Amino acid sequence: MEALVGEKVRACFGAECRLRSVIPLAGDASSRCYYRALLSGGAAPSSAVVMELAGAALPLSSEELALFKEPPQELPFLNLHRFLERIGVRVPALYGHWVEE
Repeated sequence: MEALVGEKVRACFGAECRLRSVIPLAGDASSRCYYRALLSGGAAPSSAVVMELAGAALPLSSEELALFKEPPQELPFLNLHRFLERIGVRVPALYGHWVEE
């Protein structure tokens, strides 16, 4: 996990950014795992939360999404994040996302 997170950290913040450690965060009953990545160097924040979503396909994680005939083209939280940001709601920074791994 640390190697993959380190690679993504450098992709987001540049080669000078270093991953100091990855700390698992308490989870719940979902298929997502969360980690706190401690960072140093460059323009990176001191830490960032990393979400790992198990499985290759985009999930239909709620009854509302199951109503659509076509599966979502992106994770629903990305669409919601973009919407809230556009209307001026303060949301956490989203540094990057990858669905192919």
